[in-house]
Amino acid sequence: MATDFAELAQAHLPQIEGTIDIPGLQADVEVIRDRWGVPHIYADNMEDVFFAQGFVQAQDRLWQMDMYRRAAEGRLSEIFGPEMLEHDRVARLFKFRGPWTDAEFSSYHPDGRRILEAFASGVNAYTDHAGAEGALPVEYTLTGLSPEPWTAASSLL
Repeated sequence: MATDFAELAQAHLPQIEGTIDIPGLQADVEVIRDRWGVPHIYADNMEDVFFAQGFVQAQDRLWQMDMYRRAAEGRLSEIFGPEMLEHDRVARLFKFRGPWTDAEFSSYHPDGRRILEAFASGVNAYTDHAGAEGALPVEYTLTGLSPEPWTAASSLL
């Protein structure tokens, strides 16, 4: 058990070296982090590239991604209380309500749906992996929150 915040935070850092066996990939993927920690992803197909990108981005920024999504959805007051109600009201006024059709996804890129679904699968694979390992970002332990599933539309908020 961690005795101080530094130990607690250290215990929740993601594994960024070695091999991680993740279901959902079609083939092997290699992620090499350079000396600055920037991940470089090598895969044989587009789905695996974006799956790995979602996984790696969640390793590095899951809490931030979750907070940005909550902000865009107008859901910050659920966590931070009534002082965020005005922000949530405005966010909900501007929120895109769909429909999330192929035409909408294709307006971002011809393969937009496939790309964003692969990315979301990677984010969710990391959440499942880290959750099973007890290694979700330390903010989840401190707040008692849990990350919700990522969707293709989550990235577009």
